[in-house]
Amino acid sequence: MCSTAELDLRLIPQCEPLWKQFRHMGRVHENYLSTLTFGQVKFDTLGNSYDGKASKLDLNDYFERLEKCHCDIFANIRSDQVVSWFGDDVRPIIHLSRWRMKRCIMVSSFYIGGL
Repeated sequence: MCSTAELDLRLIPQCEPLWKQFRHMGRVHENYLSTLTFGQVKFDTLGNSYDGKASKLDLNDYFERLEKCHCDIFANIRSDQVVSWFGDDVRPIIHLSRWRMKRCIMVSSFYIGGL
């Protein structure tokens, strides 16, 4: 598990601290889940749910909420469902192949202390 001090670590001076890197991965995950829900790709931070700071508890809670949302959404994907990927209508499997978020979530949870 990492400490709050470790979450404040910047790998290089030009990078944001680690906690913000984890928050970013969660926001990207939220964008992909939102796409599956609403059928339209939109990458932005509007409506993203993380409002904590450099807290392993807040980040872990955030990723647990995302995991639940992920499971709920995936349980309801239809075989005829399409996603508009910047004007290109694709099936969810294509959308998700452009994603690779599971690996990021597993890495995040490992460093934050989840899973």
